[in-house]
Amino acid sequence: MSEIDKSQNTNNNQQSYEDESRKTQAVKRPKMRRRLQLPDDDSGDIGKRTTILSTDNPLLRRALNQNASADHNGTTSVGESREVILLVRGMIERLMMAEHKAHTLGRFDMGVKGDDEVDLTPYGAADRGVSRYHAILQLDDSHLYLTDLGSTNGTYVAGERLEPNTPTIIRKGDEVLLGRLAIQIMFR
Repeated sequence: MSEIDKSQNTNNNQQSYEDESRKTQAVKRPKMRRRLQLPDDDSGDIGKRTTILSTDNPLLRRALNQNASADHNGTTSVGESREVILLVRGMIERLMMAEHKAHTLGRFDMGVKGDDEVDLTPYGAADRGVSRYHAILQLDDSHLYLTDLGSTNGTYVAGERLEPNTPTIIRKGDEVLLGRLAIQIMFR
């Protein structure tokens, strides 16, 4: 191979390398954080997984700050009708409460949930970090209590994370967070 051929070959290789480099740079996209999902049970079924949320999540921080600054002077006594209304993403879930009967809040299989279970799946519960068995609502002496069931992403009332398995009294109009799913609780 002559010196001219070698020089042209080197220039062609250099040009090819630079072209590839430009293509690579043009295709590069900013790295996106992936949500880590772990199964709640041993089944490994993707539809039964809870999204784990970071406490540094700006949406969660904003929601907690709004809840902490809200007025929490609502009544704690549920009226004779024993009706509790959950306002979830603009939709209403009505519960008829009975003394000492718990209603479980979480994500349940289609057609399997019982009368005492509130399935939050239609409200994007899995993406918002709601566990399969997240919390319970219970009426005791005409007062409504919310208890976190040791959920992955926690339950918040007035910006404070509830201790697992510790009943917390709920006031009329309180907004609670199950993971990152906001629910306003009303009763009459």
